[in-house]
Amino acid sequence: MLFSAFGYFTNKEMKDTVVHLGFPCYFRLEVGATLPNDSHKLLTMNKFRN
Repeated sequence: MLFSAFGYFTNKEMKDTVVHLGFPCYFRLEVGATLPNDSHKLLTMNKFRN
């Protein structure tokens, strides 16, 4: 997930795919900013379960 987040900011192919799917350009920036936070949540989820 962290590699994907980095790719949303730097990879031209990911940018073209987001535009091809009909999403606005700012959507890939929102997804790229959200992915590191979500991956952290997934990695620490077991710590809070009993």
